[in-house]
Amino acid sequence: MRLFNVEAVVLRAHAVREADRLLVLLSRERGKLRAMAYGAAKPASKKRGAVQPFTHGRYLLAAGRELYTVRQAEEITSWPSFYGDLVRLAYASYAAELADAFLPEEHPGEGAFRLFFQFLQYLAVRVDHLVLRLFEARLLFLAGFWPQLAACATCTATPGSEVFFSPRAGGILCRACGEKDPEAFACRRGTLRLLGALQRWPFERLASLRVDAAGLDELGRVLHAAVCYHLEQEPKTLRFLRRLENEVKNPGEGDNTG
Repeated sequence: MRLFNVEAVVLRAHAVREADRLLVLLSRERGKLRAMAYGAAKPASKKRGAVQPFTHGRYLLAAGRELYTVRQAEEITSWPSFYGDLVRLAYASYAAELADAFLPEEHPGEGAFRLFFQFLQYLAVRVDHLVLRLFEARLLFLAGFWPQLAACATCTATPGSEVFFSPRAGGILCRACGEKDPEAFACRRGTLRLLGALQRWPFERLASLRVDAAGLDELGRVLHAAVCYHLEQEPKTLRFLRRLENEVKNPGEGDNTG
């Protein structure tokens, strides 16, 4: 039986029967893997801490017919504070859903692992909308879905003062092409410049960045349009995240007491 070690972060942990867990691991060495951790949820299991979502650890895996089996699991880093903070938990869950949806199985490449791990590190220290926008932008780039931002994605002309974005066309559009595309919407050049910068900037740069509310909303609209188009659906966690953010913006809305 072939055994190998990986350093990985747990994207998801699905309950299978009472004590078993089906893990989706994002590994440094082999990309995304699915592995069964038998008995990992038992109180006395040595694997218990290392199979929780958003845990960074080392895993000894055995190859099987369809799934890998977790033979040993050692926790390196965890962020238990996420579970006491609904916003952080929602952000991490959304990022994990996107990573699972966009990344292919067993596609080697350290970039995706580093992106998710650094996202968790930054999220543990600071919560803001830009951390999600940077994660979405980088993930689209790694998955091969980076939008065309330099010229019109349809006619290749350099757009004038009015610029549109179309997820179906795969990037920005000039006014003439944008008005013909039912899925296109107008956006500011500053938003597109910020999008291009997010693909290159490290997470640490976000702390010193100042973006107005309109710019954040528009950036979110562009990235969510691209994400939903390529996934052919809206991520489940995105719907929850929108409701949560709306409650934060409008506390007490809908409260008819008194």
